[in-house]
Amino acid sequence: MSPGSILSKLFPSKALDALSTASASTSVESPRSKYASSCVFIFSFYYRQNTSAGPDLFDYPSSRVDKEEIVRFLHARLPCVPIKVIRANSLEPDAQVFRMRTNDEHKHLIGAVVFKDHDQVEFREVKYFCTAYQGGGIGTRLMNALKEDSIEAKLFHIVLYASNTAVQFFAKQDFLNFPDQIVGLSKSVVLARIEQYQRSTLMACDLIDLFPKKFSFLLSPDTVQAGDKVIVSHGMRHARDEEGVVTETKGKFKIKVRYPRWTSDSDEWITIGAKRLKLPVSDDQNEDDEEDNTIMSRIKKIRII
Repeated sequence: MSPGSILSKLFPSKALDALSTASASTSVESPRSKYASSCVFIFSFYYRQNTSAGPDLFDYPSSRVDKEEIVRFLHARLPCVPIKVIRANSLEPDAQVFRMRTNDEHKHLIGAVVFKDHDQVEFREVKYFCTAYQGGGIGTRLMNALKEDSIEAKLFHIVLYASNTAVQFFAKQDFLNFPDQIVGLSKSVVLARIEQYQRSTLMACDLIDLFPKKFSFLLSPDTVQAGDKVIVSHGMRHARDEEGVVTETKGKFKIKVRYPRWTSDSDEWITIGAKRLKLPVSDDQNEDDEEDNTIMSRIKKIRII
């Protein structure tokens, strides 16, 4: 008998919609009733006894009907967030919806993530992260799939706001307080691009530190050492190039840049291979290209070993 059939007999009214959630975007959670706790126990027990079906199913729903189902799924677990706000964040042109379903004939929706990719600065902003219930490893499996998907998209970090009750969960998923514990992603770059929340903790996951081998494509024979000059792009709509000097390196993928024309507190750590990081070509390397001597022709992306 399916979990929906069991719950519908024991709890006729929207049993599955009362399950608990782990949220990344809100710090307010509704009280759990005895009714909801009973639903969690029954559905959790059923799911754990039927994991032999194989891996979970992950995909990007494309139809409006499927996305509306996820909007309702999120709102049932985030009742303090107006459904029109969830719908706007989930259906905006730049937003992407990632769902997790059971791998059986029912294909129940048990997890969903709404996020936005900031490709030019290589990080993924998670707006909502919800599971059907807590426990059973669903949240961990959903997060692992999200990390793998982010790596395939060549993104270096995942950033989110964690509610006070979800900080511990995300810490177990290798998220650290941002910006204090994250090297390679600037606070100014993130805050200029994401929606900010109060009474929540801003956290980030460094995928390069977790999976360095998966980012070996960033490595090349070119090296960057302390004292080298680099050019870093700043801004969004009207980006400008600023010349800086490498003052420190960390491992194979991180460099610290100081801008001579700026104050010392503007120093920032940047990930090697980032699109906003460039290196002037030396005069010897530029002899074969005398016809095009513009400043942009003297810039190339850098790599480090």
